[in-house]
Amino acid sequence: MNSEQLKKYGIVKTTINKLPKNKKDMFYRKAEQIFLTDRWYSINHYNRCDKTYSIDSWTNGFTNEIYLKATTTVYYEECN
Repeated sequence: MNSEQLKKYGIVKTTINKLPKNKKDMFYRKAEQIFLTDRWYSINHYNRCDKTYSIDSWTNGFTNEIYLKATTTVYYEECN
């Protein structure tokens, strides 16, 4: 999605380490995922040594833990 589309749908592009506190439990890896809400991500904890976040990936009620760098680009909905 381009920046005009992001603005139109109220989607904010940021990085994991800059997520607002109230968005750390529901963000997305791709802007398009916001419209397919069966997959979203939640921050577990930050590992200072390798600068990664432990992330829970939710899909249809199942959780998978993954690790993402603090600077990974993510998206969230501005309106909620």
